[in-house]
Amino acid sequence: SGAVVRDVALRPGNVFSGQVLNQRGGPCQEAEVRLVPASEGQVLTTVTDAQGRFRFEGVSGGVYRVETSFGIAMYRLWAPNTAPPAAGQSALILQGDPTVRGNLGNVGPLGWTLIGLGVAAAIAVPLSLDDDDDVDDAS
Repeated sequence: SGAVVRDVALRPGNVFSGQVLNQRGGPCQEAEVRLVPASEGQVLTTVTDAQGRFRFEGVSGGVYRVETSFGIAMYRLWAPNTAPPAAGQSALILQGDPTVRGNLGNVGPLGWTLIGLGVAAAIAVPLSLDDDDDVDDAS
């Protein structure tokens, strides 16, 4: 759905870990973290420690959604020693991340019609006001 998917290498023992931080970079203690597989599978739940860290053991490689009350992120988890070089070693979830990732939400047909009319008006009005007709009134 247009979400950014980040690559993370699982640690030995198929361990997936990360940290949940607040807007000031401080840890979010006792925050619930859910690991939801993109395909069918068991949803795992844990709680962050005093440093905002979480850890899931025995995780299989695949695409997962990590959900907290502070945000949601998508991760592609790689089995140990199979991840691409750019893969991270853990997840980082920031509370109140102001990033908007190109999503207009549930605009619906009426909303798209209004957006289209607005764009059309933004193009048509300046063109109709342009008086460069240069009609020569030679009599």
